[in-house]
Amino acid sequence: MASGNISNRFSDTLNLRLSTTNSELKDLYTLSTYIYNDVFLKAQIEQIYLNQDNEFELVPKVGRHLVLFGDLAEMETKFDKLKIFYDKGMKRAGWDTYKTINLKFKDQVICEKK
Repeated sequence: MASGNISNRFSDTLNLRLSTTNSELKDLYTLSTYIYNDVFLKAQIEQIYLNQDNEFELVPKVGRHLVLFGDLAEMETKFDKLKIFYDKGMKRAGWDTYKTINLKFKDQVICEKK
């Protein structure tokens, strides 16, 4: 599921088409396809949210935290960091320790505790 600040509308039944000047839906498609095609991510990510700064936030199925993803730059690297953090960090801290997990910065994962 995707929600948030999605200004483009697309519908075959209502004859609404994707604007060629805005890449919101293209980015959303790219992100959701990547998640769908990864077994772990598909099982973990429940919702994609586009915030007011046009940055993606991911809502997981497990845990009570929000993953601050940012834009699609270095998308694969960000998902690799998230997988490593879930595998190593969450085992120690627990799934309900953090409010946010921020992947927007190079070579680091920044977490905000509840």
